[in-house]
Amino acid sequence: MDWDETMDRLTEELQELFKNDQINLRKREKLIMSLERRNRNLRQSIDRADQLRHRKLKDNIHLIRRMRSEIKKAHLERQRNRKRELQTESESHSLVPIAIGVIIVLCLVAFRMRRTI
Repeated sequence: MDWDETMDRLTEELQELFKNDQINLRKREKLIMSLERRNRNLRQSIDRADQLRHRKLKDNIHLIRRMRSEIKKAHLERQRNRKRELQTESESHSLVPIAIGVIIVLCLVAFRMRRTI
């Protein structure tokens, strides 16, 4: 039986006891004590479960924060890597004209050396 059903049943018993004035006082007192004990036990069970649920919620919040942090770090790392790639491409593109110039100079030197031979 779940807590809602148990609570409903306990409430019904309490209401019946409240309405029934035919029961003598001593028996009524014993019944009230029994119902009170059941109510207290139920409340304590619910409190423990709520604490467990609250702890699970806190754990979930912590996990969500950690995942967001890791995603943010990964995103920043990708941005840095992309920036490095762009810088490397830029540097390699700036070396192309120099390389072409060196090749032209070498070709001219080689051509002149051939003419002198």
